[in-house]
Amino acid sequence: MTKKERNYFSRKRENLIKEFEINEPSSESDEELAMKIIEFSLQMERTRRGVTLGTADCNVVDSETMSQMKSWDTDDPNMSTIQKVFNRISNARGKEGVELLKNSIIAKDRAISDEQRRKADVPP
Repeated sequence: MTKKERNYFSRKRENLIKEFEINEPSSESDEELAMKIIEFSLQMERTRRGVTLGTADCNVVDSETMSQMKSWDTDDPNMSTIQKVFNRISNARGKEGVELLKNSIIAKDRAISDEQRRKADVPP
């Protein structure tokens, strides 16, 4: 990939991320959010591979991406939760995947708060 192509992909990726962040899912159901995560993932891979929506190449890339999301299996404990989220949302279990993601975020926030509270309670 040339520097020009890398820069193009980088700009395109940043725009997709900004668009995803701007459309905050305040009133969306977990199923709707799961569909947006899938569409975002497909768009990112289409952009990375330089294919256009609606083409035969796009259909192949989308199929490969969904297959990878369904079968992803990691041994990295830092990635295990997100792996399960992708596995679930790509296997028509979107609500379960989004619930897992939300619960993971809440658990990590609690752990950080508990640790900060513990440190604050320790005398200097």
